[in-house]
Amino acid sequence: MKNGIYGALNINKPPGITSHDAVDRVRKLLKAKKVGHTGTLDPDASGVLPICIGKATRMSQYLLEADKEYHLIAKLGETTDTQDAGGQILETKDWRGVTQAAVRQIIQRFIGQIEQIPPMYSACKHNGKRLYQLARQGQWVERKPRRVVIHSLKLVSMELPLITLDVSCSKGTYMRTLCADVGELLGCGAHLHKLVRTRCGQFTIEQAVLLAELPKLIAEDRLMEKLYALDQILAHLPAITIDEESTHRVGLGSPVLVSGILAVSSEAIAQGAKVRLYNCAGKLLAIGESSLDFVRAHTPERHKIAFRPKRVLV
Repeated sequence: MKNGIYGALNINKPPGITSHDAVDRVRKLLKAKKVGHTGTLDPDASGVLPICIGKATRMSQYLLEADKEYHLIAKLGETTDTQDAGGQILETKDWRGVTQAAVRQIIQRFIGQIEQIPPMYSACKHNGKRLYQLARQGQWVERKPRRVVIHSLKLVSMELPLITLDVSCSKGTYMRTLCADVGELLGCGAHLHKLVRTRCGQFTIEQAVLLAELPKLIAEDRLMEKLYALDQILAHLPAITIDEESTHRVGLGSPVLVSGILAVSSEAIAQGAKVRLYNCAGKLLAIGESSLDFVRAHTPERHKIAFRPKRVLV
């Protein structure tokens, strides 16, 4: 890999390998020191896995917060200890009475803000240990529900005992738990049978690169065509253009006042939301955080602090 190269690769992870395996393969192919993924995919899952390279790894935490989309198949009638096809079957029930109307009615109840209890076979921590480590030791612990948002949940097809769903959701949403919860409400139980992540932020599966394609791209010196620049990686964040004085302030780590804002890409930005800060020439200066609820139609007092830089890039 050429010295100083950085950006993100939109990798289509195949099933059968871990996200860490995918990162390791990219690291070895590019001979890169800093490489990291932006959101784990289970080994049996496939699809979009953005991998950051070089100084772009500093942006990975912000991509973790991006919304995701999934194409999944749930199998009715079987619950497993891992909530997916790789686990041991705990219970079987008759699924033959399930109708398409019932499925459509049930999945509507999951749209919006919901609470999920993280599965035991997950990377969440309990007293410093990963839950999956405790589960493998035969330990079962109480987990606190987490709030997540499901933007849309659509029934694609139904060939019982399999149902296929398309899901658009916030970060931290467990597809395995969604399948198990839907199955519980249907009265027959269910587990995740197959999962493909189709989008992570602005990264889509249509534009993703197969791991097997990387050696050829490198040999043909075409890797740069597939690299996403820093501002492309963060395209899901609102963009803020600031004046010259504010540009200088951001370079010193100082906040941006409302009076220093020249343009805003979103109609409304909630307090605490992450944003991209640009100068007048269109150069990405920093990742900032909103200090107030900013609504374009109701601009607050010009002397108030609007954004605080969280990661300065210049």
